[in-house]
Amino acid sequence: MYLHEPEEGGETVFPSAGAAGSKCRCGGKESRGVSVQAKKGRAVVFWALTPEGKEDSKSLHGSCDVVKGSKWSATKWIRTGKFV
Repeated sequence: MYLHEPEEGGETVFPSAGAAGSKCRCGGKESRGVSVQAKKGRAVVFWALTPEGKEDSKSLHGSCDVVKGSKWSATKWIRTGKFV
């Protein structure tokens, strides 16, 4: 969840998602994969597991550099089973 948006950069990037060879913007630079622009009030929801319960490599994600301003975000984990 984005609580404060930067003036430039700060996207959430999924480098393994999207069509083969897909390009996106990440911290003011071209990157591979899919990115989501940080906008106050938005939330990025994704599943880390496939419907079969296997790890989904396309869920690998990171934060792009904030070029100008600041970004505040909050994370909410939803577990599929007991967390030990």
